[in-house]
Amino acid sequence: MVESPFGEPLGSGLFATLVAIRRLAVQQRVRLTFKASCELDQLGLGIDTTDVCDVLARLVPKESRGRVRSKVTGDWLHVFGVRILDLRVYIKVAVGEECVVVSFHEEDGG
Repeated sequence: MVESPFGEPLGSGLFATLVAIRRLAVQQRVRLTFKASCELDQLGLGIDTTDVCDVLARLVPKESRGRVRSKVTGDWLHVFGVRILDLRVYIKVAVGEECVVVSFHEEDGG
């Protein structure tokens, strides 16, 4: 079986999602919703949209928490849990012509 650079089978949905997110992040084609922007500010980490692009460009499969359907648009939202400094952060993104960050807040529990 051929594996992606992320260590999972080529052609898997997660691989394609990570490639798309990485491409958009490197191109700085990332937008934060108002909600995500407020959550980012509340973290108090002093990071901006450029830093968010860097975080998105470095996502790996083990950080995936799956995906959920948006209750508003019906689109798939991809969920990731990452460590930024000493915080576990929950990131939810929609991927299309741009990467739209819908949530960016401290991860609850587990």
